Formats: sequence, C-alpha cells, structure tokens
Amino acid sequence: SENALDKSEAYEILGLSMTVTLDQVKKRFRELALKWHPDKNMVNKTQAEKMFVKINNAYETIMAAA
Repeated sequence: SENALDKSEAYEILGLSMTVTLDQVKKRFRELALKWHPDKNMVNKTQAEKMFVKINNAYETIMAAA
C-alpha cells in the first residue's frame, strides 16, 4: 500500500532503536497513541490526526515484520 514504511523508518517514527523488544514497541506505541490521539489533542487536531496515522502505520509495519 502507499502507506508502507520500511522497518527502520517505522522504528524512527516511534523513536526506538531496531534492537528493542516487541514489548518495548507496544509500550512506546501506547504512549504515543495516547499523546497524539485526535480526541486528546484539541489544540491541533489536524496535526494530531496525521501523527496518529503515522504512529499506527509504524506500529503495524513493525508487528507485521515480527
């Protein structure tokens, strides 16, 4: 799909090194998802939505490759 990321890009979006465990990936994903959730980010909803989609894509890329 056009949203496909390469693995290193996905880790970069989540701010993680490629050596972390899947549990660490899940923990970081939850932190970022809470931070950037559009319903929690009323100040800049458009930016939050874009970031939220990016975080989701990164997480799905890493999990699919696991």
